[in-house]
Amino acid sequence: MNKKLKTGIGIGIFAVVPIVAALVFFRHKPMIKPADNPRVVSIGVIVGQDGETYDYNIPESGISDELNDALISLFLNTEMRNRLLPRPQSYDIANGSVFITVKVSLEHSSMRVNLSNGPDYSSAQFDTHYHIVDHQELYQNVYGLLSDVMTDYAVKR
Repeated sequence: MNKKLKTGIGIGIFAVVPIVAALVFFRHKPMIKPADNPRVVSIGVIVGQDGETYDYNIPESGISDELNDALISLFLNTEMRNRLLPRPQSYDIANGSVFITVKVSLEHSSMRVNLSNGPDYSSAQFDTHYHIVDHQELYQNVYGLLSDVMTDYAVKR
């Protein structure tokens, strides 16, 4: 083999290896599976409105079977992938900001689904945080399901 051919093969390998590694690292996988026997155990929502902060904490006893099934259905149809950068450790509660945390009990673990109308907060949290694919659509759907229920659990900070 001549030197130019060896160099070309080496450059080709260096170009392909990072692409394959990125495809493996960032591959999409289901957020949860039916075999995990998922069940929503709590829901927390923080809303910034009119210069005030409101907390809505819905315990498991306040989560109807219909709401549980609707949320689980959304999560079963959602994919996640590894994150490139870590999730921010803090966030500001400004007017119009909404932060939702849904805790889901699974067969052998638990998960928190963190959603917000801001893009940096959203994640699926197990032992680490994963990026939720189409997180804005999931946020809209989850918020739509919770909007009627939240008012019964409002607490002004």
